[in-house]
Amino acid sequence: MNDAKHDLETSDILQIDEPQLRRDVFREQVRIFTTRKRLLHLAGPFSAAYFAYVMSDYVAMPTLIIWWSLLTLVDVLFAVLCTVYLNKEVSDHSRRIWSQIQIFGLIISGSLWGVSVILFFSHELQAQLYNVVVLVAVSAFSAVVLFPIRAAYLSFFISTTLPAFVFFLWLGDFAHVNLAIGILVMAIVTSLFEASATEHFINSIEKNFRSIALSKALKQSLEINKELASRDYLTGLYNRRFGMESLRQELHRSQRYKEQLTLVIMDIDHFKHINDNHGHLVGDKVLIEFSQRITQLLRSEDVFFRYGGEEFVVVFPHTALDDAEQVAQRMRRTISDTDINVGSKSIAVTVSMGVSEFIEGDSVESRLSKADESLYKAKQLGRNRVEWQ
Repeated sequence: MNDAKHDLETSDILQIDEPQLRRDVFREQVRIFTTRKRLLHLAGPFSAAYFAYVMSDYVAMPTLIIWWSLLTLVDVLFAVLCTVYLNKEVSDHSRRIWSQIQIFGLIISGSLWGVSVILFFSHELQAQLYNVVVLVAVSAFSAVVLFPIRAAYLSFFISTTLPAFVFFLWLGDFAHVNLAIGILVMAIVTSLFEASATEHFINSIEKNFRSIALSKALKQSLEINKELASRDYLTGLYNRRFGMESLRQELHRSQRYKEQLTLVIMDIDHFKHINDNHGHLVGDKVLIEFSQRITQLLRSEDVFFRYGGEEFVVVFPHTALDDAEQVAQRMRRTISDTDINVGSKSIAVTVSMGVSEFIEGDSVESRLSKADESLYKAKQLGRNRVEWQ
């Protein structure tokens, strides 16, 4: 009931959890990146084997084997790490560490591709052409595969092309300097393309997750509004409309399955005197404390609602008249045995109750009328008592 009371005092407007949204976007970004990166690593040994085959006429075989073995070792290791990540629940903090490890793996792999320009250098023009073409192809392929995380692509691209760029500048002749300038131009153009592709990619993910988050927020808002519509603002109990609907449902269920159903209607004694003598704010505090004390004695399946003013109703499913009467007596004593303290005031409160059990052919209205007759009898006999029929 306290939670319901709190809900009634909160805003109906729900906002999307922006930090959680950013975490969700990054999680999806890393997942897609890792999936694509694994393909890059799996393709690496085959691409490297073909490249080694092409260069076998110009480079010593041991050099090719060592280079291919190192590249394959790195690619297989990080392909396995990608698979582990994709099949493991990873925390937000660990996810950033994983992405950094994956970027480190790209730097190693890219550096091995990059140093091939130096390791496989030959004065024959055709060999140099093969080397440059393969380097450009690997860089272009990485741009397509690694765009989900820009830092990953830049790390791989720089580690792949930087050795060639520096080496060609070091050679110093006109042709190689032009190749170095070509690598620089390709780096600028590709980086601009990559930045745009990454931005659009992240925006599309964010848009998707924002739609999901908004849908959840709206659903939660509808659920809260539905709950608020069923609650009494002051006490947090169910209101009369919801309580009567619940009573009708319980009656239908009890008649269908031949189960016992009993209700208690109660009225705080001399409540008008409390309002007149102490003020309506004190009267409100009394109603709240009264509701809380009664709630503590009820089961989860019992329905407790404010019937109107200082009148309340409790519905007891699967409960016979005698058992309901005993609970009613406990509720009465809970109220009368201990005064209700409001600030410096100690107010003695009692309650009268009428108990009635449904029988075959009853309607909600007819049984409420019977319970109300019992309540009236309790009032006539001196109040602070329970009567039943």
